[in-house]
This record gives sequence, C-alpha cells and structure tokens, in this order.
Amino acid sequence: AGLADIAHLKLKRLNLDDIAGIGDGAVEHLVKMTTLEFLHLGKTGITDEGLAKLTPLVNLTELRLNNTGLSQKAVDAFKAQMPNL
Repeated sequence: AGLADIAHLKLKRLNLDDIAGIGDGAVEHLVKMTTLEFLHLGKTGITDEGLAKLTPLVNLTELRLNNTGLSQKAVDAFKAQMPNL
C-alpha cells in the first residue's frame, strides 16, 4: 500500500532492503517509477517472474538483489535487457 502512495513521485533512489512485505505484488507500483536510477530489493520476496517485469525501469543504473531467491538465469536475462544497468 505504501508503494502505491509514492509511485507518482519522481524518485531517483529507492531502498526497499530487508522489507519482508515487498514481493512480486510491488512490481505494479515499481514500474510506474520510471525515473529510478537505483533500486535495492535485497532480502525481499521478489521472484524471477517479478524481476522480469521490471524492464520498464530503463533509467536503472544500479539494482541490488542480494539475499533473494532469484536464479542466476533470471538475473542474466534481466541484465541483457537493461543496457544502462
């Protein structure tokens, strides 16, 4: 619910590290934050499917995904689609 409240802001950095309630359901709000350059999703419930849906964030230059259950294959596929990352 909190992400829905801030999705309209022109944020460049967003740190969601270690917030257990963040998962694939957050993606619908995150993709509206197209000005993001930095996003930290470490220790969240983001899955391979959720990560794949973050491609509208074309301004991302740094994405932190430590301590998640993401597969290396999904991370590599995402990086291949994100030229600025």
